[in-house]
Amino acid sequence: MSANKNDFSDFLDELNHGKNDTARDVKKRGRGLPDDKSRLQLAQTYLKIQTRLWPELVKRGVLSKRGNAQVMADEFRQAFEAGRWNPFEPPQGMPCWQGLGTAYLRYSDENSNPRSLDQQLLNVLEKAKKEGIFIPWRYVFADAAVTGTIAARRGYQLAKRLIQSTDDQVDVLMIDEIGRASRDAVEALQLGRIIDSSRKRMIGAVDGFDSALPGSRMQLHIYAMVHEYFVDQLREKVRRGMRDGFAQGKNIYPTAAGYKLVEVRDPDGNLVLGDDDAVVKERVIDDRWAPSIVDAFRWYADHSWSMDRIARAFNERGVGGYQTWDSSRVGKLIERPVYHGVEFYEMTYQIKDRATGGVTVKQRPEGEWKRRGVPAMRIVPEDLWERAQARRVASKAAYAKRLHADKPSRTGLHPKSLVRPVCSGCQKPMILGRAGRYASYFCENGKSGKRNCQFRGYKSARIIDTAIVECVAQTLFTEEFLATVVAEANRYLQQEPAGETKIDTAAVEAAIRRKTRSIETITQKLDDADDTQDLQAVFARVKKLQQEVDSAWEQLSAAKALAVPKPNPMTIEEVMPLLEDLRNLLRDDIGAAAPALAALTGPVVVSLEEREEGGGREWKARFQLNSVPVFLFLAVQRNCPTAGTWEYLNTRRWTIGKTVKVWLYDTPKHELIASQVKTLTEQGMSIDSIARQLKTNWMTVKAAVDFAQAGGVSPDERVTKKPVSKNGRQLPKEVDLEVVRLRDQEGWSFVKIAKELGIGNTTASRAYDRGRGTTNGEPHKRGHFQHLSKEVFELIATMLRKGCSVAEIAVAAGCSENTVRRYDQSTN
Repeated sequence: MSANKNDFSDFLDELNHGKNDTARDVKKRGRGLPDDKSRLQLAQTYLKIQTRLWPELVKRGVLSKRGNAQVMADEFRQAFEAGRWNPFEPPQGMPCWQGLGTAYLRYSDENSNPRSLDQQLLNVLEKAKKEGIFIPWRYVFADAAVTGTIAARRGYQLAKRLIQSTDDQVDVLMIDEIGRASRDAVEALQLGRIIDSSRKRMIGAVDGFDSALPGSRMQLHIYAMVHEYFVDQLREKVRRGMRDGFAQGKNIYPTAAGYKLVEVRDPDGNLVLGDDDAVVKERVIDDRWAPSIVDAFRWYADHSWSMDRIARAFNERGVGGYQTWDSSRVGKLIERPVYHGVEFYEMTYQIKDRATGGVTVKQRPEGEWKRRGVPAMRIVPEDLWERAQARRVASKAAYAKRLHADKPSRTGLHPKSLVRPVCSGCQKPMILGRAGRYASYFCENGKSGKRNCQFRGYKSARIIDTAIVECVAQTLFTEEFLATVVAEANRYLQQEPAGETKIDTAAVEAAIRRKTRSIETITQKLDDADDTQDLQAVFARVKKLQQEVDSAWEQLSAAKALAVPKPNPMTIEEVMPLLEDLRNLLRDDIGAAAPALAALTGPVVVSLEEREEGGGREWKARFQLNSVPVFLFLAVQRNCPTAGTWEYLNTRRWTIGKTVKVWLYDTPKHELIASQVKTLTEQGMSIDSIARQLKTNWMTVKAAVDFAQAGGVSPDERVTKKPVSKNGRQLPKEVDLEVVRLRDQEGWSFVKIAKELGIGNTTASRAYDRGRGTTNGEPHKRGHFQHLSKEVFELIATMLRKGCSVAEIAVAAGCSENTVRRYDQSTN
């Protein structure tokens, strides 16, 4: 087998390493590589031992007492990462060794002494010398801090491939002892089989193993079993110690974010030492990062932040001293029970693939978990923890396979836009896709005509969000509307009976107890039932009784809620602060604003409808404005005295019942901010100051000022007054003729015409084409816009007929000479 070929490419990835490697690929190639200091010490040890053992090779120049150990260490790293070795080229002449060998070294974990590699190399080189085997530096391989229970070790695989190679005259694999090659019995026996089939030799420097000796196979079996048994015993001792430490309340886990370890001192201030003479440390809440943990739970539970957004915030803060937060780590943080004051042990177990080293984590049954309470470690309050876990469960359900239609959707849990419209044709929520560069909504059923839905087309999510929010703002954020809501609510409170319910709660409770006893009686009798009996009817009866009990509980809960005493009427002054809180809530990020807007509007149903003027069809939204649930939430957050009143109204599903309709179309930004700009301008603010305050540019603000001064109509008014919009809608004939008059008789530009008539520039040019018609089947030429008046061109024409020079005409007409020349050419 050639040394340049790789028979373990899936593990080593040596064929794909290069410039396109990801960080994970680089990390994978470096797993098990001894660090810089260890490689340098290993090279120095090799030079020191080999030059002493092989003086004749020093004389022949194969070895050098002054060899550069740093260069050798770099060669080791390059071969390890590349997954291939550079062949050793023996010197000319008769070799002074009986054969070439390769050495493999390993230690298990980071707590081991890295110098063990040097010690193993010393044993291997001295044993090789006794056997007449020379081991070149290029054939020394090692793994650092990698367990021997798996075969997926980079250095080990290189040594194993080299011993099978036919291009490199390597006869012997030298190891310190069998356990260094593998602590897995199956892998150790497979290695022995490879050695035998390759007609090579494996020698253990310490345990005396030699595959060339009689009885070596039995010896290999024994060694393999002993080493695997040693690992099993060691693993069980570790588990037993961990269980005992967990039961005693010791800290057996690495500290999570939000905690830190501090040294324990006795009452005299002296450090407390443990059994191993190490300083005892205890875990405490880290006051520096604990508030960030609470923020993460609050962002997730109350503001609907995504895991990625929380991770970005954590990385910006450097929470826990790390900037490696991602969605996976944040998800584990949200589920970590220690923040709730509880810890578990042995919740999972691992299944390890001995060949590849891959690990599969399996969940243990909850009854096997070991639990302990750590109330001193609680960081997250009880109610916040419950809200976060409820959202986590709903999120997992949304991303799992949907088996029920009423399961929460992904977009509902992680909204990407403020409004998710509902199709009026099939009553299904629309899909957020793309129409060109922009995120747009469309009806999936209407796209294919499924369920007889004919709603087709796309509408930008930005346009929908802007139109709905502006409509809600114009309707809700007014004192008139607020006064109406308060007055209607107070009138409802006056007419509603005080704390009465039509349901006999005592009778319902008695029915619940009776049916519950029936379920228990049937369940007890099932224990004595014969396995041969058909129990389907019994199960059906129990199921029906349980459904009746559940329904009765719901009925009882609703009755008790209706029996709440009637609250006092509200005043506008009490409710006014909630309006500002609502305004701020809708300005928040999408995760927090989307649920609030959904509670305000309910389902936003869109349809395609004919415009009253101008023809064409446009998207139109309808929704029922209900501020009660949102005001309830804000009142509870503010601890407002009206919270009880809003709770009372919400329990009875009271609403003012205002139906709102709004056209969905693109509104220029300068028109959206025109009212704000007008107010700020009247307050004496400059255009630049307004632009900075509104976070836009001065040109947009200037356009808004011009729009407001010109008496620009509001978006709602423009729906009926604007004679044309996009999508090629036809203008009335009178408008076409007016465009022709302004263009031909007044000499206006299309830009000026469009601004005057409130239409688009392109629409104005198309209106001109329709108004002028065609000549011999060809469209009439639009001509070029001229800033000069008709009188100026008449003067130019007169002077040209008189034979005046171009310079004279330009001076007399007050224009450039090129203008005169172009006019002369166009008329000839």
